[in-house]
Amino acid sequence: MAKTTVEECLNLNINNLNRDSKGQTCLKPGLSGTIDWKDGKNRIGVTTYHNNETGLLFLRLDFTNKGENIRQEVPITLTGMPTGGKRPWFICSVNRDGVFCGRRVGKLFLPSYGKLFACRHCYDLAYKSQQEWINPRSKALFKSIQMLGALEWSARQGKATRRRVYESLNKDNKLYRNLKKAGLLPDGYEETD
Repeated sequence: MAKTTVEECLNLNINNLNRDSKGQTCLKPGLSGTIDWKDGKNRIGVTTYHNNETGLLFLRLDFTNKGENIRQEVPITLTGMPTGGKRPWFICSVNRDGVFCGRRVGKLFLPSYGKLFACRHCYDLAYKSQQEWINPRSKALFKSIQMLGALEWSARQGKATRRRVYESLNKDNKLYRNLKKAGLLPDGYEETD
């Protein structure tokens, strides 16, 4: 069964929250606002505040999920950049299987079955591109490219290596026979029967 992808989820991107349209930083204590998603159905209240006990900046998220009002507090940490300045990160504040995650991430996700925003690891999310190999045609194309690469490499090697590569690709392989018939085998490659 295919995993839920990050593209199917609502997401919060720390970089989008960090800058306004004028390029000013938005992640300062006391700032608040709302985030609306393109679908027009989802809205979230966002407030930043500084916790004096921990010294951390927090993002308070107020939203409704499946009819339940939720308040989630997400810590934000800053790291220095080689070019100067600071880069903000979310700290995933979700417990998964009774263990606090605490990963430093740039995005938090909320899938349709989730309750809180969390990192993709906590929800075991995949990227859409990771799911594309499920398509048999994509997989066949990938295997063809791999085979051509192996054949091109073996053409530059000795006769014994070409023999081993040929045997590993199997003489009965329909793709190999079609490549040979179409003249697409690399130069220098010859059958070593």
